[in-house]
Amino acid sequence: MSILIPIIFTLWATTTLKNVLFWTYIWQVKEYRLDRMRVHFEMPTSGRLVLNKRNLGLSIFLLFSFLPFNFTTVLTAVLMLVLYGFFSIRVVQEFQNTALKLPRFTLRGSLIVSLTAVIYILLSTVVFLYFNKFILNWFLLADILTPLFVAGSILSTHPLALWSKNRIIAKATKRREKFRNLLVIGVTGSYGKSSVKELIAAMLKDNFQVVKTPANINTDIGIARILLNNVTDKHNVFVVEMGAYRKGEIKKAAQIVKPQIGILTGINPQHISLFGSLQNIQKAKYELIEALPDKGLAVFNGDNENVLSLFRQCKKPKRLYTTAGTLEKIYQTITVNSLKNTPRGLEITIAEKEEGEVVLKSSLLGLHNATNIIGAATVARELNIKYSDIKKALLKVKAPPHTLRIRKGIKDSTVIDDAYAANEDGVLAALEVLNNMKEGYGKKICIMQPLIELGDNAERVHKRIASRAAEVCDYLIMTSRDYFSIVFKEALDNGMDKEKIFCLPKSQEALRKAQEIIEKGDIVLIENRVPDVVLNGVILHSADK
Repeated sequence: MSILIPIIFTLWATTTLKNVLFWTYIWQVKEYRLDRMRVHFEMPTSGRLVLNKRNLGLSIFLLFSFLPFNFTTVLTAVLMLVLYGFFSIRVVQEFQNTALKLPRFTLRGSLIVSLTAVIYILLSTVVFLYFNKFILNWFLLADILTPLFVAGSILSTHPLALWSKNRIIAKATKRREKFRNLLVIGVTGSYGKSSVKELIAAMLKDNFQVVKTPANINTDIGIARILLNNVTDKHNVFVVEMGAYRKGEIKKAAQIVKPQIGILTGINPQHISLFGSLQNIQKAKYELIEALPDKGLAVFNGDNENVLSLFRQCKKPKRLYTTAGTLEKIYQTITVNSLKNTPRGLEITIAEKEEGEVVLKSSLLGLHNATNIIGAATVARELNIKYSDIKKALLKVKAPPHTLRIRKGIKDSTVIDDAYAANEDGVLAALEVLNNMKEGYGKKICIMQPLIELGDNAERVHKRIASRAAEVCDYLIMTSRDYFSIVFKEALDNGMDKEKIFCLPKSQEALRKAQEIIEKGDIVLIENRVPDVVLNGVILHSADK
């Protein structure tokens, strides 16, 4: 028996470390926020992370291990040796297949993993030294309670993280005061933030020294770090993407950078589970406009009804941009006369007072990007950027990573990589791009991860998406069980063959099915955050080099 304990401990420790890393990863994706974690567990399948066959089996095994029979301890040890041996083999296989969910080892991420490991080691040592006969019971109990141990470590690190965050924000706020001539352009919305930010920066960079928030960094602490580390005296424009999950967060970010121009790109029910209502989302996004000085400039997307209503209530200097013609012409810098949406990109004919007609061309895909381009151009024109510079910038702009990017796929197929976090409008826009690819392509295949944090809107949104997918796609592969029954029924009701709709939550199975379906000439839309195994398995990465 004493010989088995060290072996069991080694196998158990391997499995437990994997579980600690997984739960740290989940918390990290949710930004260590209790509200986001709570909403995560509102998803139909999320409860299976805790209430699953594995934990049920371990719980029954734990109860068995306490039975007062002479053979119980020996049998428990033998069974645990087999069980954790199997678990350890699975860990090795997942590692080899790069299927392990690992957190980024930031300072806090590393601290959480280390603290949890120390707790396990200390408690295991105490049990071994003082309650030796319960050591096997402890291993089983500790395995089941892994989510609680990780949550406890996160709670323990929260005061330090909060202190560090407040310190960084205070330093950034003070540093902002030194840049008296810095023009800050804030960009917010439920969708389109990153694209509009990138477009504005591209259009301004030949006339200004521009710095922008990189990638999808849009929280107060992320913005503060960029202000501290990236903004220098040489810069005269700072383009800032601002995101939020509740009211007050954009206000905090605006207090740091003090924007003079604010852009509202679009509002929909994304993250409504956190905000509580669409009205709260509108109020949260409008905090950017409220933060502008009296002589600042508020810019609104007139193609979105929820933004248009905020435009009409705004009393500050304002502009409206739209691709739908003239809504309130007095507030429009640019009027769109015609719009061509092709598989190769966009061609937008616009008009402006004293400029006549101008044709803007871009390789960006989708009508929604036409709206983004007009929004960015509106800001650029307010800053006296010439159309020649705007046109030149547009020819160079590429879609941000995983945002409707055309990539070479396996078997000489084409992949539309739209694996960035999705929302209702974004998915429907991507399906329109797929639908627009009409000539020279074979089957149209959509591989999709369901949307999150939609609250009571989830059924309506997924029905709308499924209805359009049935009209556009030949095959639909869902990589999660969440809302699949809704999607399946709606797709069937709209004429899709039930033999061409799949729910494959296991990454390797989803990849195998995709590889089986895809043929030469097919076009594949990767929508929302599908597992990396699937995304990387259908893209021919050598073509990206």
